Amino acid sequence: MPSLLRTLLRLALTTALPLMAADPAAPAEAPPVPPASAPAAPSAESLSRTLEDAEIAFKAGDWIKAIDKFEMVTAAPGGSISPELCHNLATAHFRAGQDASAALWMRRALALNPWLPESRQNLRFLANKSGFLSFERSFAERIPKRFLIPALTASAWTAGLALLWLLWLTPRPGRRWPLTAILGTAVPILITSLVFLALKKKAAAPVTACQVVTTKDASAFTAPAEASPSVISLPPGSEVLPIRTEGLWTYCTIPSPADQPLRGWVRSASLEKLWPWHQSLAD
Repeated sequence: MPSLLRTLLRLALTTALPLMAADPAAPAEAPPVPPASAPAAPSAESLSRTLEDAEIAFKAGDWIKAIDKFEMVTAAPGGSISPELCHNLATAHFRAGQDASAALWMRRALALNPWLPESRQNLRFLANKSGFLSFERSFAERIPKRFLIPALTASAWTAGLALLWLLWLTPRPGRRWPLTAILGTAVPILITSLVFLALKKKAAAPVTACQVVTTKDASAFTAPAEASPSVISLPPGSEVLPIRTEGLWTYCTIPSPADQPLRGWVRSASLEKLWPWHQSLAD
């Protein structure tokens, strides 16, 4: 009997040892979680319907609805931003009693088309009403690059071809005056375009870098604290040029009525970018 027990015990140990030495079973892998998909961009048809709804609300005098619909179009990835849309949005803000937002959108309309007479007139009206501060820009700074670059390219090619014809093909004296006239027109356009582009490059307050005050009772301070002395009050719609940001404050260059730019700290929550979109503005 003892020998039988020993035999059974030996068999049990022989069977159990390989099982104990085996590697533990790896846990089953969890199924991969698919990445969260980004929200689909609205279709062109959807944006067109939203724009139509905005225009209907605008004509009906439903300013709040018009603002919401217009801003949905401007905020959409595929939305179009035109001077007319910005002007209508500014008008809706003004009719709704939101002068600061009206000034902001008027500035955006003029950034796209600096010669839009209605926007220029309305911005002057808002400036007289609230007394907001604006950077003075030269005539050259107001001309968008999308006008200067084609003028530069066309005049350069025209002047170059005319000069090449005069020097290389040497037309007869009677046929030289048209080429001379072409050179006399193209060269001044070429030089003017180059000068204007150089002035725009040296602009002290480019539109794409500026921000606009959109809250009431805003001020610039000598330090990033409201207990510090005030540099100047900033009526809603005022332009500033940010230099750096620290915490809740932005250090800015501020236009001054005395044509001597000031600097001070402004609460970042009081500011909004004049050109907030990712696409570059060919200004």
